[in-house]
Amino acid sequence: MPAHRTDMDRVKVVIEIRYSDVRKALAISEAVSPDNIGAPQGIRVWSSARRNLFMTTIESTRELESVLSTLEDLCSCVQAAERVLSECARDSRPVHRKG
Repeated sequence: MPAHRTDMDRVKVVIEIRYSDVRKALAISEAVSPDNIGAPQGIRVWSSARRNLFMTTIESTRELESVLSTLEDLCSCVQAAERVLSECARDSRPVHRKG
């Protein structure tokens, strides 16, 4: 027989990622925040940035598999935002031409 969960059963995951500067942490936080709105019922996700630290918290009363799926989605969003920021930084560098 599967374990029975009560309303008091909760899972809480806190992730902290330290970046090289404040702007990058803030940009990552802003990039993933819209995804936090669409979290499934029973799961709350919120993100913020403080100085150069990106923080996100997941709280859930759902099964652990749901929490892990949400965590995987969040990590994918963070990685995508990091790639975009890296590309933007690379593209904004001045081009030096010989001439």
